[in-house]
Amino acid sequence: MNDFYIDPKRQNKERILGLFFQHDALSKPQIAELTGFSLPTINGHMKDLENMGMIGPGELMDSSGGRPAISYRLQPRSKLALGAEIRKDFIKICLCDLKGEVVKLWNIGVEYKNEKAYSVKLNSLLKEAISTCGYPLDNILGIGISIQGVVSKDGTEIIFSKILDTSELDLEIIKKDISVPVKLCHDVKTAALAELWHNRKISNGIYIALSEHLGGSLIKSRCIEHGRSGYAGSWDHITYSTKGKLCYCGRRGCIDTYCNFATLFDGESIPDFFFKLREEKSKSHEERWRKYLSTIAFGLYQTWLILERRIILGGDLSMWLIPDDVAFIENEIINRSTFTCKPGFVIKSRVEHHASAMGAALPYLAEEIPEYVRPIESWSTYSKPETVEF
Repeated sequence: MNDFYIDPKRQNKERILGLFFQHDALSKPQIAELTGFSLPTINGHMKDLENMGMIGPGELMDSSGGRPAISYRLQPRSKLALGAEIRKDFIKICLCDLKGEVVKLWNIGVEYKNEKAYSVKLNSLLKEAISTCGYPLDNILGIGISIQGVVSKDGTEIIFSKILDTSELDLEIIKKDISVPVKLCHDVKTAALAELWHNRKISNGIYIALSEHLGGSLIKSRCIEHGRSGYAGSWDHITYSTKGKLCYCGRRGCIDTYCNFATLFDGESIPDFFFKLREEKSKSHEERWRKYLSTIAFGLYQTWLILERRIILGGDLSMWLIPDDVAFIENEIINRSTFTCKPGFVIKSRVEHHASAMGAALPYLAEEIPEYVRPIESWSTYSKPETVEF
């Protein structure tokens, strides 16, 4: 058989399904107008999609004379995926649908321990989420597990993780008796995937996670760029001072040591810090915040100078950023630049909540969406090996 053969029936069915990701509701005559397909062809494909649970009938359309047509809508919860985010003091699990929306969310206070028992606990929590989510197992496509560390491109091994010592995190234990695929993934890369899904205007960029620790992910042609070994985007280990503080990576002076939460908040909670900054107009908090933003800009300038891509400010702090903060970082980069810079290249992320957990689920869902309307690439492309050796 020709490996490049494309089944026209499947192609036509995907063309029709894709329309429901672009339109809220459609009637069969509208589909005929958009595709040029005959009504008998549309009837056959629509029946298949209904049997698959992907679409379903809705309300009657407005009539311009004659019998009103039935509208059809996408059934986004016909396919679902789970994303789990592991942090040192909690596990977040979210259930996402075909529109990339969070259907259900679990925040579980669990302290991370580098023990096999933690993998057993995570396995138990994932199975409980599947059994209590309210949807059939057949609807669940897979589970992505987001960790603070670099993982292999196939999502089976942890390459580097020193924020959490994950030497005892065992994927085989985690996925035991779970009948859907389970993969590991890097938390910042999954957050970047969530941003890509919900912001179609981004083609190339540098996603920056302003979180407990800094992180970065490179976006190229709406794909996550891993680099040769998976470290691409790790701007948090740019050297800010060769004689600086000791970083968790073992080296001194990484920019993360100057811009992690322990340094910025100095024991305060995030809401308390921003209340004093925004409401009480505390000068000491203003100075600390400006120093933080200026240091961030220092690292971003070096990254931007090499890549010259749009910078997306995400992570846990994104919801606390105001336009003046974004403008301050951009102006700091412009003022440092050798070259003339057109403003507008630094933006705030659209996804402010659950980005890492959400992004871990999304590649499974992307595989169910016709390629021509797919918000992100599926795992097969996300994990694509490099073809260039150096």
